[in-house]
This record gives sequence, C-alpha cells and structure tokens, in this order.
Amino acid sequence: MLDIALNRKLLSNKQILTALLFTPRKNIGISWKEYQHQNKILNTFLEHTSPIENATDALNHIDSHRYLKDSKSEHYTNNILSYLQKRHIITCFCNEYPSSWKEKLPNSYPPVLWANQPARIGPTVSIVGSRTIPANIVLHTRNVAESLAHNNISICSGGANGVDSVAENSYIKSRGKHFIKILPRGITQKDFNSSVPQNITILSPFPPNMPFTPWGAYLRNKLIYSTGNKSIVMHARPHTGGSWNGAKDALQYNLSKIYSFQSTENPAHHALIQIGAFPYRENLLNELLQ
Repeated sequence: MLDIALNRKLLSNKQILTALLFTPRKNIGISWKEYQHQNKILNTFLEHTSPIENATDALNHIDSHRYLKDSKSEHYTNNILSYLQKRHIITCFCNEYPSSWKEKLPNSYPPVLWANQPARIGPTVSIVGSRTIPANIVLHTRNVAESLAHNNISICSGGANGVDSVAENSYIKSRGKHFIKILPRGITQKDFNSSVPQNITILSPFPPNMPFTPWGAYLRNKLIYSTGNKSIVMHARPHTGGSWNGAKDALQYNLSKIYSFQSTENPAHHALIQIGAFPYRENLLNELLQ
C-alpha cells in the first residue's frame, strides 16, 4: 500500500496527479514534440477529468490510464511524492509556481518544475545577454546587478557564461535578496549542493539530468522574459544568436517590457530599438524600480 497519508495533508490531488503524470521515470531527454504533447495531455486532464475525492483515487486514476504499470510503481510514486512534499517539484497547482508564466504563456507553460528549494517570486528584473562580452559590458552588467541588489529587487537569468554569470556573481556578492536561475537543461545533484547560496533559486522545466538542447534554451529564454516584469538585454548580436532571438520573440509575444542597454559595444542596440525595445542607461534605474 502506498504511504500517502501524511502527504495528503500538504498536497492537493491535482498536485499529485500532475507531478506523477509529468515526471518521467528515467533521466532521459525529451524532444520538443514530446514536450508539446505533455502540455496537450495536461490541458485535456484539466478540462475533462472527473472530480477525485482523495489521493488513493488519484493514484488509481493514473494507474487506470497505464501510467504506473510496472513493478517499480510504488517506489517511483513514493519518491515523487517525497520530492513534491519537500517542494523540490513544483507543479502548476503549487503556490510557488510563477503566476506570470500562466498569464504570458497560456499554451506553453511547463506543468512541472524541478527546484533546488521552494521560493515565491516577487518583483523581478530579468537580465540577459551574450556569452562573450567586452569589458565595458561586464562593468555595466555588474553595476546594474549591484543596484538591483541594493534595492531588494530580484534578478532572473539563465546561468550561462557572459552576461548571466556576471549578473549572478555581482548580485550575490552584493547580498541581493533573491536570484532566480532558469536552466536550459535538467537539474542535477550539483544544483542541490549546500555550496549553492541560499538566495539562489534554481528552476528547470526539464527532467533531472536531461542534457542541454537548443529547444530547451529556446523555452528557457521565454521563461526568463516571462518571469521579469522588465528585462534588460545587456549585449546581443543583431539578427543572430540566442540573445537576439530570445529578445525578438519576447517583444513579439509581449512577454516583458524590454530595454536594450545603450552602448556602442552592444551591437544589437539600434536593431532592438527598431523592433520595440526601449533604450536603457544606468541613470534610468528608477524606471526599473517602479
């Protein structure tokens, strides 16, 4: 018999169902097509499933749909429930789930997130940019991150080299309140290590240990822009690369108010302004704080 009595005090049936439905048994990668199919299943489940009275009925419901038909079902289920109760799995029915994702990405928000720790996301500015950046952009990125830290504004970024890592390191050194890092890969044991500062929340919409994929980076970029009410592109190459394409998509789908850092060393600045971004200079910090 599944040991779920204690979990029922903290978890809703929808949380249990969603975590079990969308957390794979094996640490393997999935394709973009499979990921889209997951979201279709979720929408169908939400629209047509009949009311479920308790957790046991919920698990029977899943079993009847052949999601748990193997000899390791009980171990797998208890493992997922344990992670869910510890809030290392955040479903779209949990209070910690970013509400802005549902609003801005109604047809593509991930049903399940893996997290190193539970955290509610408050006012946030997203900072994005290239992996290879000139020294002047490094300096300005540090200044922006430090200013946001001193004003208790959270930062969201993607954990890559370049702009992402400069913003993260500067924010943490300045004792910022909350840094959100969204991964383009699955979360790993390293992301749970005690060496990760307590004010960093690591989120991944992908199965644990899933390797980096180009479509994973594409979805990660959308989530970063959807997290912040405002976003700053510190550096990008015009008409090419992930930083440019992420900003272009975010502008097209109105995911965030987007600023382009105004500098001769940001080659995409004028091109971004032409498609709807706002120019940003460091003396405009008050605008980010509003």
